[in-house]
Amino acid sequence: MRPIVALFALALAVACQAPPPPEPEFTDADRQAIAGEIESLGVDMLALGSVQDHDAMLAFWSTEADSYFSSEPAVFAQGVQILSTMQEFREYFDPSGWNRQSTNFTVLSNRVAVLSPESAVQVVGGSYSVTDTEGETGPEYPMSMTGVWVKEGTTWKVVHWHQSWTDTPIEEETEG
Repeated sequence: MRPIVALFALALAVACQAPPPPEPEFTDADRQAIAGEIESLGVDMLALGSVQDHDAMLAFWSTEADSYFSSEPAVFAQGVQILSTMQEFREYFDPSGWNRQSTNFTVLSNRVAVLSPESAVQVVGGSYSVTDTEGETGPEYPMSMTGVWVKEGTTWKVVHWHQSWTDTPIEEETEG
């Protein structure tokens, strides 16, 4: 009989607890503020890529981006190439291996889907050109990029970025 009384008392104690307070409402204004912040951060990150400041560009990334994945990570994709870890990503963007002075980005569209107060997806459309180490700038190509952002503490960080482009310069696309 004592176990039944104890079980009943425990059930009663659990049932009488106050429900947790409701989650604060996530408003359209909250979404807009986050979207504006992400849009700005993405443009700032691309500007650093333009001047080949890889260390400053990498500061936009979560230092543990690969830990967000539940299986094999994919922190960066370029075309069909996938870089799994932040170490691979850092090695790929090692400036000593690049034959360019800058990558020149033009952002024509910048869209953000705010998934929660702590996560968002950014889609950037536009074009880019490359200026080589001799200062010569090549043709402009259409491109698109998608980034996944997460809030770490008070700072937004990238955990995945994908960029794609065509092999046909914009000037050739408009001629045909």
